[in-house]
Amino acid sequence: MVLADNTNALNLVLGRIQSIDQRIESLTSKTEKTKTELIPSFSQVFSNVRKSLSPRANRWVVEDALQKASSATGLDLNLLKAVMQQESGGNSNAVSSAGAKGLMQLIDSTAAQVGVEDPFDPHQNALGGAIYLKKQLERFGNIKLALAAYNAGPEAVAKYKGIPPYNETINYVNSIEAIYRGLKNSRVAKNTA
Repeated sequence: MVLADNTNALNLVLGRIQSIDQRIESLTSKTEKTKTELIPSFSQVFSNVRKSLSPRANRWVVEDALQKASSATGLDLNLLKAVMQQESGGNSNAVSSAGAKGLMQLIDSTAAQVGVEDPFDPHQNALGGAIYLKKQLERFGNIKLALAAYNAGPEAVAKYKGIPPYNETINYVNSIEAIYRGLKNSRVAKNTA
């Protein structure tokens, strides 16, 4: 119960800060902006706070972000957890060698496409990744092809009319399916105990 209260309190504070930051931004004229650009915004300050969270506190934020993304998109929470685990291992500050960022490892063009402004914000990134995955699921009709499109791109899945013959993508799909099955089985085991 304390865990949920702490997560909710943190999210309320972060939400309020973003609201205040947006109001300040809308009230600031262009000439004043040059002055205020030297002063970090509330979002920037709390982004730094978020980066310094302990691993335990960060897990609460990540769990909350995934739950909200699941609710918003209708995707199974365990599927989102499996993708996140494969993509970043739960590190909201992860950056791949290809430049993919955050929990769901969004590249800049994909992040922009799904409305993510701060790819290191766990809530924005989880929702953006979920939206993108849902688009792939709607386009290709099944989880395996949606996962392949998430990894290799929808053009590759369309070109090969299935999972592209790339070892990375084949391993990616298999790995997420295994993680997903494990999460579903652990949930069933908890519910029957």
